[in-house]
Amino acid sequence: MLIGPYVNGAAVIVGGLIGALAGHKIPLRVKTALPLTFGLCSVGLGINLVIKVKYMPAVVLAMVLGAVIGELIFLEKGIGKAAGSTRGIVNKYLPRVHGLSHEEFTEKFVAILVLFCASGTGIFGAMHEGMTGDPSILYIKTVLDLFTAGIFATMLGYAVITIGIPLIIIQV
Repeated sequence: MLIGPYVNGAAVIVGGLIGALAGHKIPLRVKTALPLTFGLCSVGLGINLVIKVKYMPAVVLAMVLGAVIGELIFLEKGIGKAAGSTRGIVNKYLPRVHGLSHEEFTEKFVAILVLFCASGTGIFGAMHEGMTGDPSILYIKTVLDLFTAGIFATMLGYAVITIGIPLIIIQV
């Protein structure tokens, strides 16, 4: 049974909740430094995993085809619409985030939705666990996502917790 996607999704929800609740207490310098650190960790993990790839042409082809298909079906526009409706639903039941226009919120939300749900680490980690039963790659992503969700929730509020749901669906 797969466990990694559920642990990863739960980490995004918990991190988003903590970030939304305690966001005003986290210094700006920490909010700035941590995403850079997470990016560096992801790059290092990616380099390590790419070195182990046996069929790199297939990986490149999949990336090119994915980009072309995404552009042809206007995937980003659809995600943007979903982000806008998510903000409306979240604002209805939870405290609002002030300081961001609708366009700024949508732009940032789409970026982090793609970051969490369409990352190479997440897709590869889910496939790796499905084929081998080893969730270790998703566990690494879980640690990064817990803190990343917290940092982004300091800007976007409770909407970040909603990303846990599509994350689980995509990884399962």
